[in-house]
Amino acid sequence: VGIGTTTPSSALDVFGTLRLSGATSGFVGFAPAAVAGAITYTLPSADGASGEVLATNGSGVLSWAAAGGGASQWTTAAPNISFATGSVGVGTSTIMGKLSIGGGGISIDGVPQTGRWNSRVPLGNTTTSFTGLVNNTGMTIGIDGLPVIAYPSVTNRLTVAKCLDLSCATRTTTTIDASSPTAWSSIAISTDGFPVIAYEVGNDIMIAKCINAECTGESTLSTPVVGNADRPNIAIGTDGNPVIAYYNNNANDLMVAKCANTACSSLSTPVTILDSDWTSSGTAMAISTDGFPIIAYHDGAGGFGADELRVAKCSNDACTASSVVIVDSDGNVGAQPSITIGIDNLPVIAYYDATNGNLKVAHCANASCSSVDSITTLDSTGLTGQTPEIMIGANGLPIIAYYDASNANEKIAICSTLSCSASSVRTLDSVGDVGYYQTSALGADGLPIIAYNEIATPYLVKVLKCGNDRCLNYWTHH
Repeated sequence: VGIGTTTPSSALDVFGTLRLSGATSGFVGFAPAAVAGAITYTLPSADGASGEVLATNGSGVLSWAAAGGGASQWTTAAPNISFATGSVGVGTSTIMGKLSIGGGGISIDGVPQTGRWNSRVPLGNTTTSFTGLVNNTGMTIGIDGLPVIAYPSVTNRLTVAKCLDLSCATRTTTTIDASSPTAWSSIAISTDGFPVIAYEVGNDIMIAKCINAECTGESTLSTPVVGNADRPNIAIGTDGNPVIAYYNNNANDLMVAKCANTACSSLSTPVTILDSDWTSSGTAMAISTDGFPIIAYHDGAGGFGADELRVAKCSNDACTASSVVIVDSDGNVGAQPSITIGIDNLPVIAYYDATNGNLKVAHCANASCSSVDSITTLDSTGLTGQTPEIMIGANGLPIIAYYDASNANEKIAICSTLSCSASSVRTLDSVGDVGYYQTSALGADGLPIIAYNEIATPYLVKVLKCGNDRCLNYWTHH
């Protein structure tokens, strides 16, 4: 029979739509494509189970099959579902770790869980190590939110490790300067997103300007400061050009050099002497809220024992004018300082008290630190507090990594106030002699990352990634 056609090619041949009307109303229609091809579907001989669907074998033979979404990376074994490799993002395509959750957070039994760790998933610290020295190594966070570490190789050649994950378990490693031995480096991210490194070579300060974010390839090298230069500290000014604070190891002066361009191939102004009163033991620099450098340093006061912590606050971006104040003079204090700017826009400084062998913190009462509202001893157990590194945590409170010389351990102080007048102190690493030099930064997840040394052959750079904001192993917050 042909319906709509005078040349039927099968027992029933319908041209166009086949319509089946309901007993009381409505209908169901079946329509082929306009260019229908030539396919005949063969139905199965019996009904399928509840929930099954018709599936083709690709040749028109239909059979009943369980409903599904096609190929999947998930493995199902009722009532469980698992995923053996890779990572999962829920509400986000930016995945860090095995599981990243964005947007609405987590609910447990219908109760929303607020806060970073209220998911009740215990996360521990992770430690990665690789061969190298940490003589005041520099670390910063790249434009991708991952660490970039500048350090001397075991042959004292400037090397950069560009971490490919937050824990630096994978990384690219590049020798920046194969011809010049170095023992001291400081790193920052330039306005183009590429690292710039100040490092000590003999009595000179050299600059390496990377040509990409990974610091691979041949960096641009220059020597803007020649002679009697030691322990450089670099920051990027508001004009986008680096500024370098360092120690003159001949005249014992605190010095500042302002670069004329992003690669620091030349200086914009002559080198400035900020303090000529026997400065020593390193410098620490931050950019204040006015865009001008502020420098914390140890002053030896002629080397006769009246050692003190001082601060130089620059009045312009080149630091050609500045004010110098004494922050703490109670004993031999101020060695190996570290400075940052708190969320209250005020400087906070961590430093070593050599008289008592303690870790101390000073919180400034104004932007120039001409007055101080608190000086606190954070750790006084044994000989401790050397080479501290301070940063501001994701909660706006200071975090300080430092060396415990009595036990040869890496320790951390988590502050509970803006001034660090109260804190909790704990050991991070006690394996070997670790932590005499360190550097720290916050990763893209807002958690601390600390690079430090192990003083034993084959000499290691160790990178500790905190698994939570308290840097505790397998700690959860309910």
